Amino acid sequence: MADRPLQYAVYKGMSNKWGAAQFDFKPPVLASIVPKVEGEEGIIFLAATSTSGPNQYDWTKKIVFALSVIDQGKILTGLLGKQDVSLVHDPGANSPNKGQVVKTLSFSAPGGWEKGCMLNLSQKKGEDSLKHTVPLSPDEVTVLKSLFGRAIYRSLGW
Repeated sequence: MADRPLQYAVYKGMSNKWGAAQFDFKPPVLASIVPKVEGEEGIIFLAATSTSGPNQYDWTKKIVFALSVIDQGKILTGLLGKQDVSLVHDPGANSPNKGQVVKTLSFSAPGGWEKGCMLNLSQKKGEDSLKHTVPLSPDEVTVLKSLFGRAIYRSLGW
């Protein structure tokens, strides 16, 4: 495969109301060299931010959420079943930094799944908190379903 970024991006900033989300797929590094070893699966990095003006995005305030294969499966299950999905990550969970940073990702459809859904990504870091919301059209949800399915397949080296 070509050495191009494997990215899917959604920008919703014309109205200066929403934000942008970028999904970057990082395939497993050693999958083609040695048999799969636990923890060497591919991953998707989701970065989201809000607008700072019409069609302008403040990437200095982005939140990055790393999606493991299991996280990808949870999201895919929710999107396929038209059910809300919520994931919580604590990057310092198994260290003395536990609870210092908490990130939450959710896909929900307050207006009904036939109208698409809302991607919400938030982060609490001490007293500081950020939240970014990006609406996804039904077509964009369909693309994500396809990409998550394919990413899981490639992440596991099948």
